[in-house]
Amino acid sequence: VVLLQILLNLGIIYLVYRTGERLFSRVEGLAAAALMAISPDQIIYSNLILTETLFVLLMSLFTYYLVVVLQGEEKKEKWKGGIAGVALGMTTLCRPVSMYLPLFLAPLFIIRAKGTMLLGLKKLAIFAVCFLLTIAPWLARNYYLFGSAQLASIQGYNFLFFNVGYLRARMEGVSLEEAQKEIEREVNEEIGEQDLNPFQRSAVYQKMALREILRHPLDYALMHLAGIAILLVLPNTNFIANMFGLLTFSTGLIANLRTRGLRATLAEFSRFCQKFITSSSSQILFFSSLVFEMITLILTYL
Repeated sequence: VVLLQILLNLGIIYLVYRTGERLFSRVEGLAAAALMAISPDQIIYSNLILTETLFVLLMSLFTYYLVVVLQGEEKKEKWKGGIAGVALGMTTLCRPVSMYLPLFLAPLFIIRAKGTMLLGLKKLAIFAVCFLLTIAPWLARNYYLFGSAQLASIQGYNFLFFNVGYLRARMEGVSLEEAQKEIEREVNEEIGEQDLNPFQRSAVYQKMALREILRHPLDYALMHLAGIAILLVLPNTNFIANMFGLLTFSTGLIANLRTRGLRATLAEFSRFCQKFITSSSSQILFFSSLVFEMITLILTYL
């Protein structure tokens, strides 16, 4: 599986090159591909059995054909919107988070229409129909088995145990793990002896999450925005450390950063460094990996 994912990663690099070339020029395409080739997160995730590599490949395929169809002036280009729709449908079946993209992308087909608005609407219709046809069998399957035409039941769990978990940990001054255990007790009280399918449980989770968020809307909004900002700068060095057997304990640094602020996180990082330096003989590899990943991340954003 890892060997296959490495081959898929080569496909990602090629698609990034083609997208950059089409949007700008061959030089920009090569620069983007080079950054993708040395990106530590791409190297790390291709060696882990997770959805990341397949998701990024499908998203890259979708992005390329979206650019093709939006830039195309000829009527024949509109049919490539179908390829974009199928690619986004497959991306969504891989990870449901991308199911919201069509809502934000729809206006682009009109704004970027080369020619008439009618052509833009035709491109949008072909894209939307192909997207819906791709995800329809899975929606039908879930409706047949569970009575719910939704893509996945995970969103309710994430909403309650992570979004609200972080909120509660921040407000009560406890760890994320402690907050999640408290939430789990409340869930058991709420559900009781009911035999619920995954989608019914997800609905209960979402109801409980919304109830708590509406009690602290401003705190939740600020925490969520901070979480987005943190996501953009977080390195994946912990994965490297785990893969090389350098790190054998959980640091809790990310949870601290989201729930206890920068000062507490820096103090925890200092304690981690002291503990890590005394317990590992490979600190140079760990910290050089961290610096290299931060440099490539900065170069990518620049």
